[in-house]
Order: sequence, then structure tokens, then C-alpha cells
Amino acid sequence: MDEKSFQAALASAVAILAVRPRSIADFSARLDRKLRKQHPELEERKSLLAAVVERLREYGYLDDERFAEQFAQSQVSRRAVGKRRLAQDLGRQKVEKTVIAQTLNQVYSTESEADIMERHVTKFVQTFGIPTTPQAAKRLLGTLIRRGFPYDLATERLRRLARSAKMEVLEDALSSIDPEE
Repeated sequence: MDEKSFQAALASAVAILAVRPRSIADFSARLDRKLRKQHPELEERKSLLAAVVERLREYGYLDDERFAEQFAQSQVSRRAVGKRRLAQDLGRQKVEKTVIAQTLNQVYSTESEADIMERHVTKFVQTFGIPTTPQAAKRLLGTLIRRGFPYDLATERLRRLARSAKMEVLEDALSSIDPEE
């Protein structure tokens, strides 16, 4: 591997990271696709990729733990997601399972899943009002489930919402919702 190839690969790497932060695996796959055109030989490309990744790790530009923590904090604060959804999203970003588990423990140790879900329910009620029909209750429940909150936690919160609003219709609607639908 010559210095000119390394500098060109490093420039490509910086361009990839300039778009947004990435996990090491995601970054490596993208850089490999980019290098494939200039370096069709597998061994040369692999050694170039390894050298670039190592250099960027030394500089602190590639760090899976930091990436996962920042990504998780962003998702939880911006979108109010539960553990299950956050784990799926981190997996899609090609973060290792051990790092995912560590990140989930860290993020949800400062704020519980129930508190995060409460934030979303409050925002939903402010925007759309308290669900008064079975369809509206299903919509809110579906939203909470898609955001990765546990079914039991979501239904219990909706039941409390119905009791606080003294809405027997909503409680009846929640009783009729089958978790398998």
C-alpha cells in the first residue's frame, strides 16, 4: 500500500463520516464499497481499509461505544422510543450486541422506559386529545408498541388515562383489544 492510496482512502473516509457519524462496521462496509472501484484486489483493499480504520480510531473519529450512546440519546430524546425499538435501531446501524446491551443499560438507567413513554403519551394527548373511541385508543396503543414500549406497560398507561378521564368507553375499548391483532 502506497502513501498516495492511503491518503486518497483517508479522504474518502472523512467524506463518509462528514455526512453523519457511523458505527465501525457500517463505516467499513461503506468505505469498502467506495474503495472497490480503485482497488479491485481484495488483499490490497482489505489492508488499506484496516489501516484507515485504525488511523480513524486513533484520532477518535470511530468509536462504537460513543456512537451508540449518542445515537441512543438522540433517539430517546427526539422520538421517545422504548428499549426494544432502540435495540433494533442500533442493530440496523451495525453496532455489536454487547455494545447495544451496554448502551441500553446506560440510557435507561437515567430515565425509565415508563417515564419516556409518559412523555410521548402527554405529547400525543396535547396534540390529538384524549382518545375517545376504540379506534383512537388502538392508534395510540399501536404507536406505543411500534416505538418499542412493552405491551403491558402501554395498555396499563392507557387504562390509567381512561380512568383519569372517567371514560368507561375507552376502558371497554382497551379490554376488547386483543394483543395478537
